[in-house]
Amino acid sequence: MTAQYRIWNRFLPVGFTYDIIRDTLNIYERGEDMSDSPLIQWGRRVLEEGGWWYGIEKVLPRRRESGLRGRQKLVIDLYLDMKNNGYNDSVISIFFDNDGNVKVYDGFHRLSIMKYLGIEAILNCMISTREEDFPLVETVTEINGGRNLYQPCDDERLKRFHVWRKDSHKRLQFILRKTGGSTVLDIGCSEGFFSRELAKRGYKVTALDVGRRRLAIARYLSIIGSLDLEYHLGKWQLYIEDKRFDNVLFLSVFHHDILALGVEEAFKQLERFRGRTRRLFFESPISAKKITWTSAEQKNLYDFTEKEFKTRIEEATHMTAIETWHGIRPIFLLEA
Repeated sequence: MTAQYRIWNRFLPVGFTYDIIRDTLNIYERGEDMSDSPLIQWGRRVLEEGGWWYGIEKVLPRRRESGLRGRQKLVIDLYLDMKNNGYNDSVISIFFDNDGNVKVYDGFHRLSIMKYLGIEAILNCMISTREEDFPLVETVTEINGGRNLYQPCDDERLKRFHVWRKDSHKRLQFILRKTGGSTVLDIGCSEGFFSRELAKRGYKVTALDVGRRRLAIARYLSIIGSLDLEYHLGKWQLYIEDKRFDNVLFLSVFHHDILALGVEEAFKQLERFRGRTRRLFFESPISAKKITWTSAEQKNLYDFTEKEFKTRIEEATHMTAIETWHGIRPIFLLEA
């Protein structure tokens, strides 16, 4: 069965087609001669190069100019119809790449006209029979070693997957009670649960992860959910250098930094948060002994009391821990 989604048109790329349609429609609206419009020029160029152009390549060369004008009239008629009646829920044919980006297979003219007219609409999108959907189940299964999710996901295809962080909804409720402003950086977004939930509530969210495939999952799920997020692949230390956010989620990332960099260097890296956020939601096990998947040697890497751990974070970030939420791992809410 072909997958069908409802997706905002602003998420669908139109590429160079928009410039051609825009300039052609501008000529039409000015009432000028259309015989050498950008649309006609595009068609001529493609046909001269022996390419496909809406079936006109099959007609005799002497009839191609007539075919080009006929195609242009169809585009103008479509423009006038959408100008008067809006989008009619016709199917836009799409597909996804392995990074979770949506691509358009068929529907460039409609999308370009909607952009030209300033129409925003949730579109009836269907995966092209000649292309592929994003391999959601296969990707999650492979990176999580089976039918597992780190965070919850309400996609029907993942409904029966085991969720490792069963406290995610409780964590979310704590975070939602404490966030403010308008911007959020979700460091280590994983499958994007927190990013999507905050975007649903009107926050401008940037989802960041060092794992390309995890970020691809987050991107794909947000697009098919018509949620407007930004994405960045890379290390948080480099990304945050010249940016500022009202809220930063730093959930279960720090112990990975400790394991990779060592205790002292990981705490030193926290200095990068200084002046970069008003609120920092800092979640981490306070002792390596509480990380279930570490080796026996790694479990001796660090062991703090909660007070000691909190003090080290405050000193490094120049922020104050005003509240602590206790779940599987504590979340310290720090404010500048």
